[in-house]
Amino acid sequence: MNRKGEPWNKEIEDTSPEDLLGMLKKHSQKPVLYIEDILFKNKPLRNAFSHGLFWYENEMICWVDNINSPESHSKPFIEFIQIVREQSMFTQCFLWVGAKLISEGFFEP
Repeated sequence: MNRKGEPWNKEIEDTSPEDLLGMLKKHSQKPVLYIEDILFKNKPLRNAFSHGLFWYENEMICWVDNINSPESHSKPFIEFIQIVREQSMFTQCFLWVGAKLISEGFFEP
């Protein structure tokens, strides 16, 4: 069920982690806060990549939070790869479990 109580009519591939978190919040708060923390701890970096606000320089991945931001951030490339791998695996597992919960009717009243 979506937030309005209607049947979920999207494929899991078209479901954002934010939507799935919203659905879970109706059933349990504490695990959702833990999941939310993991999913969004690298949000500025994820947003920079989504909007093309990054570059590679001296073995570092650099980015800005937005186009008007004068301050840049950076991480060593190897650390960046570890973050991406961990974040991607966690998000994919979260969406897979969410799809199973949806298919099994967990969110239905």
